[in-house]
Amino acid sequence: MLMSSDRKGSAKSKILVADDLADNRLYLSAVLEEQGYEVRFLSFEQVSLVQQEDGLSDLILLNINAESERSHAIWQELKDACLTAQISVILLDPSERILQKLLADATVGVDYIRKPFRATELLIRVENLLTMQHLQRQLQDSQAQPEQEMRDRHTTEQALERSRLDFKSIEERT
Repeated sequence: MLMSSDRKGSAKSKILVADDLADNRLYLSAVLEEQGYEVRFLSFEQVSLVQQEDGLSDLILLNINAESERSHAIWQELKDACLTAQISVILLDPSERILQKLLADATVGVDYIRKPFRATELLIRVENLLTMQHLQRQLQDSQAQPEQEMRDRHTTEQALERSRLDFKSIEERT
Protein backbone atom coordinates (compact mmCIF):
# COMPACT_ATOMS: atom_id res chain seq x y z
CA MET A 1 0.00 0.00 0.00
CA LEU A 2 1.37 3.41 0.97
CA MET A 3 3.81 2.09 3.53
CA SER A 4 7.36 1.97 2.28
CA SER A 5 8.93 -1.44 1.89
CA ASP A 6 11.50 -0.85 4.63
CA ARG A 7 8.69 -0.19 7.11
CA LYS A 8 6.72 -3.35 6.32
CA GLY A 9 7.80 -6.15 8.57
CA SER A 10 9.58 -3.79 10.95
CA ALA A 11 8.05 -2.54 14.16
CA LYS A 12 4.90 -0.56 13.60
CA SER A 13 5.28 3.19 13.66
CA LYS A 14 3.59 4.77 16.66
CA ILE A 15 1.41 7.77 16.02
CA LEU A 16 0.09 9.95 18.80
CA VAL A 17 -3.06 11.93 18.06
CA ALA A 18 -3.84 14.92 20.28
CA ASP A 19 -7.45 15.78 19.57
CA ASP A 20 -10.48 16.31 21.79
CA LEU A 21 -13.04 15.61 19.06
CA ALA A 22 -14.39 12.03 19.09
CA ASP A 23 -15.31 12.08 15.38
CA ASN A 24 -11.76 13.07 14.45
CA ARG A 25 -10.28 10.32 16.64
CA LEU A 26 -12.59 7.70 15.12
CA TYR A 27 -11.75 8.72 11.54
CA LEU A 28 -8.00 8.98 12.13
CA SER A 29 -7.95 5.66 13.94
CA ALA A 30 -9.71 3.88 11.09
CA VAL A 31 -7.43 5.34 8.42
CA LEU A 32 -4.13 4.86 10.23
CA GLU A 33 -4.73 1.47 11.84
CA GLU A 34 -5.83 0.05 8.49
CA GLN A 35 -2.31 0.82 7.24
CA GLY A 36 -0.70 -0.91 10.22
CA TYR A 37 0.16 2.10 12.34
CA GLU A 38 -0.15 1.88 16.11
CA VAL A 39 -2.36 4.81 17.08
CA ARG A 40 -2.71 6.32 20.54
CA PHE A 41 -4.98 9.17 21.48
CA LEU A 42 -4.64 11.83 24.11
CA SER A 43 -6.97 14.63 24.95
CA PHE A 44 -5.39 18.04 25.33
CA GLU A 45 -5.44 17.58 29.11
CA GLN A 46 -3.43 14.33 28.81
CA VAL A 47 -0.61 15.60 26.58
CA SER A 48 1.68 16.23 29.53
CA LEU A 49 1.57 12.46 30.16
CA VAL A 50 3.55 11.92 26.97
CA GLN A 51 6.60 13.18 28.86
CA GLN A 52 6.37 10.28 31.30
CA GLU A 53 5.85 7.43 28.84
CA ASP A 54 8.34 4.94 27.52
CA GLY A 55 8.35 4.15 23.81
CA LEU A 56 7.46 7.58 22.56
CA SER A 57 5.60 8.08 19.34
CA ASP A 58 7.26 8.34 15.97
CA LEU A 59 4.85 11.05 14.84
CA ILE A 60 2.32 13.38 16.44
CA LEU A 61 -0.92 14.56 14.83
CA LEU A 62 -2.09 17.70 16.60
CA ASN A 63 -5.48 19.26 16.00
CA ILE A 64 -4.84 23.01 16.12
CA ASN A 65 -7.96 25.03 16.75
CA ALA A 66 -7.77 28.73 15.98
CA GLU A 67 -10.05 29.57 18.90
CA SER A 68 -8.33 27.30 21.43
CA GLU A 69 -5.47 28.73 23.45
CA ARG A 70 -4.98 25.22 24.87
CA SER A 71 -3.93 23.84 21.47
CA HIS A 72 -1.25 26.54 21.23
CA ALA A 73 -0.04 25.69 24.74
CA ILE A 74 0.16 22.01 23.80
CA TRP A 75 2.25 22.87 20.75
CA GLN A 76 4.63 24.81 22.98
CA GLU A 77 4.81 21.93 25.51
CA LEU A 78 5.64 19.42 22.76
CA LYS A 79 8.22 21.70 21.17
CA ASP A 80 9.95 22.53 24.46
CA ALA A 81 9.99 19.04 25.96
CA CYS A 82 13.19 17.03 25.63
CA LEU A 83 11.34 13.79 24.93
CA THR A 84 9.14 15.13 22.14
CA ALA A 85 11.24 17.92 20.66
CA GLN A 86 12.62 15.66 17.91
CA ILE A 87 9.32 14.04 16.92
CA SER A 88 7.74 15.24 13.69
CA VAL A 89 4.29 16.81 13.87
CA ILE A 90 1.39 17.11 11.46
CA LEU A 91 -0.89 20.01 12.34
CA LEU A 92 -4.53 19.31 11.58
CA ASP A 93 -6.52 22.23 10.20
CA PRO A 94 -4.50 25.23 11.36
CA SER A 95 -5.53 28.73 10.34
CA GLU A 96 -3.06 30.63 8.13
CA ARG A 97 -2.08 32.99 10.96
CA ILE A 98 -1.43 30.15 13.40
CA LEU A 99 0.33 28.08 10.77
CA GLN A 100 2.87 30.82 10.01
CA LYS A 101 3.58 31.32 13.70
CA LEU A 102 4.01 27.62 14.44
CA LEU A 103 6.12 26.88 11.38
CA ALA A 104 8.44 29.75 12.29
CA ASP A 105 9.02 28.12 15.69
CA ALA A 106 9.50 24.61 14.31
CA THR A 107 12.77 22.80 14.89
CA VAL A 108 11.74 19.38 13.53
CA GLY A 109 9.68 18.12 10.64
CA VAL A 110 6.33 19.86 10.60
CA ASP A 111 3.61 19.47 8.05
CA TYR A 112 -0.03 20.46 8.02
CA ILE A 113 -3.24 19.36 6.45
CA ARG A 114 -6.45 21.33 6.14
CA LYS A 115 -9.92 19.89 6.65
CA PRO A 116 -11.64 18.31 4.98
CA PHE A 117 -8.86 15.98 3.86
CA ARG A 118 -8.84 12.62 2.16
CA ALA A 119 -7.33 9.53 3.71
CA THR A 120 -4.77 9.23 0.92
CA GLU A 121 -3.50 12.76 1.52
CA LEU A 122 -3.14 12.09 5.24
CA LEU A 123 -1.33 8.78 4.65
CA ILE A 124 1.09 10.33 2.16
CA ARG A 125 1.97 13.13 4.59
CA VAL A 126 2.37 10.66 7.47
CA GLU A 127 4.65 8.38 5.45
CA ASN A 128 6.69 11.31 4.10
CA LEU A 129 7.41 12.67 7.58
CA LEU A 130 8.18 9.22 8.99
CA THR A 131 10.55 8.52 6.10
CA MET A 132 12.30 11.89 6.49
CA GLN A 133 12.64 11.33 10.22
CA HIS A 134 14.03 7.82 9.66
CA LEU A 135 16.56 9.10 7.10
CA GLN A 136 17.58 11.96 9.37
CA ARG A 137 18.26 9.50 12.21
CA GLN A 138 20.28 7.29 9.86
CA LEU A 139 22.34 10.31 8.80
CA GLN A 140 22.94 11.32 12.41
CA ASP A 141 23.98 7.77 13.26
CA SER A 142 26.35 7.59 10.29
CA GLN A 143 27.89 10.94 11.28
CA ALA A 144 28.23 9.86 14.89
CA GLN A 145 30.09 6.65 14.02
CA PRO A 146 33.27 8.32 12.67
CA GLU A 147 33.25 10.73 15.60
CA GLN A 148 33.07 7.80 18.03
CA GLU A 149 35.82 6.01 16.13
CA MET A 150 38.01 9.11 16.42
CA ARG A 151 37.34 9.35 20.17
CA ASP A 152 38.15 5.65 20.56
CA ARG A 153 41.36 6.05 18.56
CA HIS A 154 42.40 9.07 20.63
CA THR A 155 41.75 7.14 23.87
CA THR A 156 43.76 4.19 22.55
CA GLU A 157 46.63 6.45 21.50
CA GLN A 158 46.69 8.05 24.95
CA ALA A 159 46.75 4.63 26.62
CA LEU A 160 49.54 3.53 24.28
CA GLU A 161 51.57 6.66 25.10
CA ARG A 162 51.12 6.05 28.84
CA SER A 163 52.27 2.46 28.35
CA ARG A 164 55.34 3.66 26.41
CA LEU A 165 56.20 6.13 29.18
CA ASP A 166 55.69 3.47 31.85
CA PHE A 167 57.88 1.05 29.91
CA LYS A 168 60.54 3.71 29.37
CA SER A 169 60.57 4.55 33.10
CA ILE A 170 60.90 0.86 33.99
CA GLU A 171 63.66 0.47 31.42
CA GLU A 172 65.57 3.46 32.84
CA ARG A 173 65.41 2.01 36.37
CA THR A 174 67.04 -1.24 35.28
